[in-house]
Amino acid sequence: MTNFDSDRLRMIAAHVRATRRQYLKGVSAVQYSLTGAAVVLGFIGFGGLVLPHSAQDFRHVVQVWLQAWYNTAALLTFRLPRNFEQPELPWELQIARFLLPALGIWLSAQAYLRLTRQKLRFFALFGLNDHVIVVGPGARANAIARLCKAEDLKRRVVYITETEDDAALAELSSLGAIILHAPTLAPETYMRANLKRARSVVVAGDRGAENIRACEAIRDIVLHERPAGVPALSLVVAIDSPEMSAVVDASFHEARDRRIEYRLLDPLDNIAQGLTRRLLPQLGSPNGPPAVVMIGWNGAAPAIHRRLLRNGPPGFRLVLADENAELTKSALLAAAPGLAEISGLSFITCDTGPSLLANAQLAEVLRNSPLAAVIVSGSSDDANFRVAVQLRRFARAQHLWTPAIYVQQQSSDAALESLKKLIAAETIDVSRIHAFGSLDEQFAPAAVLHSTDEAMARAVHERYLQEMRLQAPDAKPAPGTAPWEELMETFRAASRAQAEHIDVKLANAQCCRVAAEGGADFTFSDEEVERLARLEHWRWCMDRWLDGWTYGPQKKVELLKHDQLKPYEELNENQKNLDRQPIRNLPKLLALSNFAVRRERHISAGRALVSAHNVADAIFVEAQTCKQTGTIPVIDLELAQPGDLSLARTLQRQGLAVRMLLARPFGVLAQLFPRENLPDLVDALDTARDVVPAPDFASVEESAAKPAQANAA
Repeated sequence: MTNFDSDRLRMIAAHVRATRRQYLKGVSAVQYSLTGAAVVLGFIGFGGLVLPHSAQDFRHVVQVWLQAWYNTAALLTFRLPRNFEQPELPWELQIARFLLPALGIWLSAQAYLRLTRQKLRFFALFGLNDHVIVVGPGARANAIARLCKAEDLKRRVVYITETEDDAALAELSSLGAIILHAPTLAPETYMRANLKRARSVVVAGDRGAENIRACEAIRDIVLHERPAGVPALSLVVAIDSPEMSAVVDASFHEARDRRIEYRLLDPLDNIAQGLTRRLLPQLGSPNGPPAVVMIGWNGAAPAIHRRLLRNGPPGFRLVLADENAELTKSALLAAAPGLAEISGLSFITCDTGPSLLANAQLAEVLRNSPLAAVIVSGSSDDANFRVAVQLRRFARAQHLWTPAIYVQQQSSDAALESLKKLIAAETIDVSRIHAFGSLDEQFAPAAVLHSTDEAMARAVHERYLQEMRLQAPDAKPAPGTAPWEELMETFRAASRAQAEHIDVKLANAQCCRVAAEGGADFTFSDEEVERLARLEHWRWCMDRWLDGWTYGPQKKVELLKHDQLKPYEELNENQKNLDRQPIRNLPKLLALSNFAVRRERHISAGRALVSAHNVADAIFVEAQTCKQTGTIPVIDLELAQPGDLSLARTLQRQGLAVRMLLARPFGVLAQLFPRENLPDLVDALDTARDVVPAPDFASVEESAAKPAQANAA
């Protein structure tokens, strides 16, 4: 019941945030309407409805009007006219004499609270606990504070700055953040912000040197003032210089303390994390390893490439097409020589401009590979969007259904929206061109604060320590078996990578996570445990390879050598158990975060031979039965005609996951639908759980072409 209530409250809060402007407009309209009604009624009540009967009476009428307006305005100041206390008053004055003063008090109170809002919020500083402190100044810090507050209105956010004016902080103030104008390097500032009880501090000012000095002040306060029973403070710092970032990162992790956790703010990695999470279920698809094509090597592309490699299954194909692909390959293999043995890692040297698809090797990959996504990371937004349009036109010409194309944006998504409008008239699935890399993704609270990922990574490491103690209770402590607070960063990163990989494993077993309590009793079958253990070992090997490790007959941490960097089949039983046990523990790990594992059940929906309404009702009843038995229904629906689209939209509106099976190539299928239904077709496919293309494009094309040839003859 608690989860249900909290979910409903979140939905209500999201609705209020989404309709806030309309609500405020409605309040203003009510205020204006009541004020106008009160003024009109006061004017009438004071005898203002006098009309001149002749030119000689006009001066008298004007005097009456002015007196009526004056008496009406006097109601706002509580200056009542003579004989106003008489009980026999017109009904218009009876309403106006209460309505206008009430509106005046209301508007005056609103103005006063608006002027004193930030001053009144300072009283909340004394009772702050488990709050977030963001240190500015600058657009980056402002955006982080704004997103942290907007994502959760109950979260208390303190924004510290000393140079920004109220105009620059207007939006942040309207959201309810506590703004503290004070020196960012003074220890007293952080004492006022109740640093001793804070959950996280994000130092994201525009000047890197001052950010480092602010971190030193924060660290001194935490080490001397923070109570021992309070959880460790998460300190995130932004440093724009890569060289200085490496130095500070090394110094942070050398001086570990249980009361503070250091992390560097990496916007590009945050972008990569957000994009990779969209693709995790497809990377774990049980239908076979997918392929991802990356075009360009700019911006967040290196971080995306690394995360995709770390989460891809055995046989996963990752293709990079770039003008300097060979140089990128040499640099990558020099830093991670173990990747040389991976057959799915491909590099294509080609132009990333207008002649992109003239490269036969790239065209072959796009035509024949089971693609999960195409990621475009060129040097400019305009060039990226042009490449995306090229890819869609290539798909139309080949009668292909291609996956989503993710286009990196460095300035704004306005150009993308304009581009969609320009080509909306063409039969191209433009809705599946998605922009990524916005400020909201760079500074998303989940990525910046690391709260969920860090908790799961800690749980992963604690489970690993328990298994190691059971298997070898008297073994000599190794660097990887230290407590989390003393653990080397490379091993912490490995635990985070294992936590991120959970959704890949669940998708491979045709399962998913749902928000629920008491999900620790779920068990995988022996076949699933073995299959997922092989997947986990591959992920672990890939993670070690990316960190520069290679195979060695004996494990030597100082030389980055490991004796288990070999195929799963060559491991002994004890080593295999190290990969099997995390799979068995997976439901318990998710239960710690109030998640449960549920299996998917695929329900086949044939052609719409009867009315879509009856078919939808039957499928909905079967889906509800699945939910009652603890499984997640997925509807497999073959899309071949307009009736099938109507059924698909009905099921989607009922909240069911629909997997579209295209009976014909997309270009051929689109011609069967009326032009006004094409946006609905595109939206249905875009909303689908998955889209499976037609199995044999050539045979369908031939069968579609024969009637046309006969008619021509």
